[in-house]
Amino acid sequence: MLLDEGRADLTWLPAGSALKASTSESNWVKGISGLRTGVGEFKHRNHAQISFTREMPDAPPGLYAAVQIQSSFSNLEVVEVVLLVEEDDQWRVVGYNISKNIQLKAAIPLL
Repeated sequence: MLLDEGRADLTWLPAGSALKASTSESNWVKGISGLRTGVGEFKHRNHAQISFTREMPDAPPGLYAAVQIQSSFSNLEVVEVVLLVEEDDQWRVVGYNISKNIQLKAAIPLL
């Protein structure tokens, strides 16, 4: 994955037209790079879950796929969500997000 290689800059060209209409290349690259801040080096991915829909809020009608992937990085376990749209007989990225699973450890025993 381009993001794992630190190449967020290469994700813009193949992105979907809805993404390109909603933001600039520099904002997209800064945004997805920022989401990766603090997670550390990529280790592995497990358990992908895919759901499909023909309607998305604030987006043109089309066939969309939301791919949720449990991912492991050196500093954190996360759930990555990649939103794709079928466009020109290809799946193109129109969104990306990370849910960081933060686990708090008690410094003192709780009674």
